[in-house]
Amino acid sequence: MTKKTKLLILTGATATGKSALAVSIAKQTNASIIGCDSMQIYRGLNIGTGKISESEKQGVPHYMIDIVDPSDNYSVSQYVEDTQKNIEDISAKGQRIIIAGGTGLYISALTQGYNLASVPANPKLREQYQAIVDEKGSEFLHKMLLKKDISFVTKIFPNDTKRIIRALEILESAERTKPHQITENPNAVLDKYDILQIVLDCDRAVLYDRINKRVDSMIANGLEEEVRGLEEYRDCQSMKAIGYRQFIEYFDGLISKDDCIAKIKQHSRNYAKRQITYFKHMQSLNKQFVDVDYGEKILELAQKHLLY
Repeated sequence: MTKKTKLLILTGATATGKSALAVSIAKQTNASIIGCDSMQIYRGLNIGTGKISESEKQGVPHYMIDIVDPSDNYSVSQYVEDTQKNIEDISAKGQRIIIAGGTGLYISALTQGYNLASVPANPKLREQYQAIVDEKGSEFLHKMLLKKDISFVTKIFPNDTKRIIRALEILESAERTKPHQITENPNAVLDKYDILQIVLDCDRAVLYDRINKRVDSMIANGLEEEVRGLEEYRDCQSMKAIGYRQFIEYFDGLISKDDCIAKIKQHSRNYAKRQITYFKHMQSLNKQFVDVDYGEKILELAQKHLLY
């Protein structure tokens, strides 16, 4: 039997310190880090995404960060394909692998499969759903989706219009209506990799305080100037990131700067809450929740998995 490649997945809500902890573990286990953040893939989106700096990497190789331009679209299937290639390349070098980030859908797609390409696009249906979004908003459409299939509650966020429409398209266009059939992928990496998933846990009040302080730090470090330099991409997928779209509203005179900052904090806290729900319900054969303050326990679990 071929020995499975070991993967450590380090995830959790925003502001739980995943990047720094991953570097610490990597240095003690001779590992490379593969990013798992749907916004850190974009070049130029640095401050608002909490992207790790070169000095903070401490010489540890990082992959899947700064891989596309802000004008590019990037899909879940692309992430899985690119990450699998990186896993093979890193393994060939004899290094261990840590996947670190908070985009739960990327993790689910990588470990459980995400094969929706077999259902063809239906432009007419998409136009109908887009018209509903334009009239009633994405949350209304999200509720429509949940009425059809409650399993999507932890898979697609209410503001993710593109994926909501695609899910509805699949449910209406395909003969298959079971969620496990929709997401089934015979090439899921569970058959190839030995995975430990550590989810960083944090007291809710403490987490929200960390998020608020993190946003204040982003503002102090020049987030507004960073967004101004990216205004030409305002209609692109990348600029839907929290912090960027709120500043665009401020630049357009729709909200005050104080309201902009307050909205960034509120949306960040809401996002963290959705992440917590997602990770709680995420299926995994080997998933452990560990408090962020238990650094020694996290390191012990990581070393035991990667080294032995």
